[in-house]
Amino acid sequence: MIHPEADQVIEGIMRWRRRLRDTADDTNFEIAWTETWAWITDPFRAPAIDALLDGNENPGLRELLAQFQRRWLAIQERREAEHLISFVWDPGTLASKRIRAVFGRLTYDRVRELLDLVELGTCRKFVMVGCGAFPAAALLVRDSTSVPDIAALDGDVEAATTAQRVIEAVGDHRIHVERIDGADHNYGGADIIYIANQVCPKVRVLERVRDTAPPDTIVIVREPYGVGRLVAESVVPCLPPPYRAAAIGANHSTFCSRHVRLARRET
Repeated sequence: MIHPEADQVIEGIMRWRRRLRDTADDTNFEIAWTETWAWITDPFRAPAIDALLDGNENPGLRELLAQFQRRWLAIQERREAEHLISFVWDPGTLASKRIRAVFGRLTYDRVRELLDLVELGTCRKFVMVGCGAFPAAALLVRDSTSVPDIAALDGDVEAATTAQRVIEAVGDHRIHVERIDGADHNYGGADIIYIANQVCPKVRVLERVRDTAPPDTIVIVREPYGVGRLVAESVVPCLPPPYRAAAIGANHSTFCSRHVRLARRET
C-alpha cells in the first residue's frame, strides 16, 4: 500500500490544527473536530501518521492536537452530565440505566474492562484521576460493586463542579469529588487507582502515586496508541521507576486508547 508522503501528512495535520484553533463557536468546533478525527483515522492515512509518531524526527507531533480533543471531550461530558443532573434519582438507580447512547454509552462501556483487569470485590478505596464532568469510571464502580469509598479527582474547577452536581443528583454517599490535580493528591489508603487518558503529565501523577500510595496499590492507566498519540500523552514508554506494564487491555478504536495495568518491579 502506498501511503501519503510524510510532508503532506504533516501539512494536513497542521491545516486541521489551524482550523480547530480558529473555531470559537462550540457547534462549529464539534463539526471541525469530527472531520479532523475522521481524516486522522482514515485507514489509508492512519498508518503514515502512526509511523511519523513512532519516529524521532517529528517529536512535536505527539500531543499536538491534545488541547482540541480535550475541548471536544469537555463539550460532550458537560452535555451528558446535564442530562444526568436533570433526573430525579431513586435510591439504587443505576447510572447505566440513565446514560444516553453514543458518547455517554461509549465512555461508560469502555471502562467496563476494569472489571476484568482488577478484583474490585476486596477494594475499600477506588480513586479516579481526571474524572471530567462525566465521571464514568466512578459511576461504573458505584453501579457494579460495593466499594465503600470512591474518589473522583479533577484539577479543572468547572469539570469538578459539574461532576459534583452529577454525584449530588445520583445521591450516593460513597462517591466524593475532589477539585485537585492528580499530581498533588495524597493516595494513602487507595487500593485501586484509575488514571484517565487525558491526564497530563501522567509521569508526575505516577510519581505522586508511588510516593504516597501503599506499595500494593493497583494502578490502571489509560494509554493512547497509534494515532491516539496525537491527542493524549503516552506514558508507558517512560514509566517512572519502579513501575512496569504488567497487562495491556484491548484496543478501543473509537478513542485509540487502551488500559494498561501497572506493577512495581521486584527489587
